[in-house]
Amino acid sequence: MPVRSRLGYFSFYSLLLLTAAYSGCSGEDDIRQYSVPKTVAAARLPTAPVSAGSLTGAASGWFFKLMGPSDDVLKQAIPFTRILQSLQFSPDGAPGYQLPEGWKSSNGPPPRYQTLTIPETQPPLEVTVSSLPMTGSDVPGYLLANINRWRGQLGLDAMEGDQWMEEARARGELILAPAKDRLIAMVNLNGETKETGPTRMLAAIVVERPAAAETLAPEKSSPISYTAPEGWSESAGNVNRLASLEAKPESGTVDISVSRILGGGDVLANVNRWRQQVPLEPWTEETLTKEIQKLEIGGRPADYVEAIGKEQSILAAILPDGDAKWFFKAQGPTAAIEAERAHFREFLLSVKFNRGNE
Repeated sequence: MPVRSRLGYFSFYSLLLLTAAYSGCSGEDDIRQYSVPKTVAAARLPTAPVSAGSLTGAASGWFFKLMGPSDDVLKQAIPFTRILQSLQFSPDGAPGYQLPEGWKSSNGPPPRYQTLTIPETQPPLEVTVSSLPMTGSDVPGYLLANINRWRGQLGLDAMEGDQWMEEARARGELILAPAKDRLIAMVNLNGETKETGPTRMLAAIVVERPAAAETLAPEKSSPISYTAPEGWSESAGNVNRLASLEAKPESGTVDISVSRILGGGDVLANVNRWRQQVPLEPWTEETLTKEIQKLEIGGRPADYVEAIGKEQSILAAILPDGDAKWFFKAQGPTAAIEAERAHFREFLLSVKFNRGNE
């Protein structure tokens, strides 16, 4: 098996933000929804419009596209972004990626490179993988042409003018994520077709030209700001978080995380996942309604819950945001959580959403 050049972890913050949050889940236990069992090396397709060998040193892009009924596609946002996060490329430019549990891959049919089928979806959903050449080095023009092609498929007007990229970003339709020597343009479009009615497209264009990272500036600013309570410090966390902090009272270390997930699951499902981790018995809808607390984070309504176990505990807040949800979570030994409970509430109340996320 050839040695592969892994994309590396591009800014998962960029994924989480589509729309603005493509966001991703993984590794964060509050949003883990499936396992990733294997890596699939893309097979060679001699009938594909761009052969793997011709990609080396050539201007081209790889396309990953999922399109279907809006609500159904939204449910697949997390596994879709996980595929992108797992992308690897062989020396000749052929992609490989990890499939979510139950997904199947097949070669073609031409002009597709591969088709990834999603189980137990009705109507059936699939991710198409293909590659198209790019004339010259106009990366923005290449992205615009393809995004407008997709917008046409969804009954949306074409974007025009010099500010199209800024406008698309502001609407949460486009995020640029740097990935080593490639650039990933994440696309999230909502429209309507005669066949499916309200229709969503989640897509990504992976531009292979090393210069692309210099041609287009990725998103760099954080969508939130906050004040860390006394004794808290920034921590390494992982690539799936927008913010990661830790507190170290004498009773142990508390891990604090902030993430934003497209979809994100319902409140009860997340609460019961956390309760299972501590562990505690699951709540019913009736118990949730009685026990959940309401507060404001950055001027927005949020749900606050506490899962206090004998040894481990979790404090968490969930804030709905359009098609996504924000997760603010503190986890650690119960004694440490109790020592930092007031600080966590203080942290939540200090959060502000920066311009573009208001």
